[in-house]
Amino acid sequence: MVEGASPELLRELLNEYEELIRDRTPDDWNTAQPGLRRIEIVEFLASIGLVPPDEIIVWWEWQGGHATGRPYSIRHPHLTLDSAKSVRETSGVGFGEFEWNPSWLPVAGEGPKFNIAVDCSGDHTPPLVRAISPEEASTTHDVDSVFQVVSLCTPVAWWIEAIRQGWYFVDENQNWQLRWAELPPEWKRTLLV
Repeated sequence: MVEGASPELLRELLNEYEELIRDRTPDDWNTAQPGLRRIEIVEFLASIGLVPPDEIIVWWEWQGGHATGRPYSIRHPHLTLDSAKSVRETSGVGFGEFEWNPSWLPVAGEGPKFNIAVDCSGDHTPPLVRAISPEEASTTHDVDSVFQVVSLCTPVAWWIEAIRQGWYFVDENQNWQLRWAELPPEWKRTLLV
């Protein structure tokens, strides 16, 4: 876990992550939509019954998401607000074991197949972050999830370190690849890398 997690630290980490991506695959960055204004984020999420933690606001202020229909090779593509809402709704919002807990919001991923989600209940500051994967039977309801960390700062810091260590790298075809076996076990356990 990252010590000193905060919205300010998240902003710094996201900017560092952006630099690393731009340096290695500038075309990936061309699929990114401009960041949104705070009021846009708050109003949009209020319309689906969520009060976003400050880290969620920083997340979408930094980048509005990846344009749909455009190719990207980044491992965890940043969802647009519309995509986040769609993933949440198509996963069946509710309190049943296999439904999407209404207080959780996907922020990155590949739709129903895999997502990174953040707890917007307000019960945790910084918020809980979890990998949601049907293959791994992880859900937004399991409180003791091994797929969970505290703060979006944690996975972003891991992504940065993985690039620096060469665990997350760009191959000869300009696609991002991951050397899974080389990752620290505590990272692999969460599925957030």
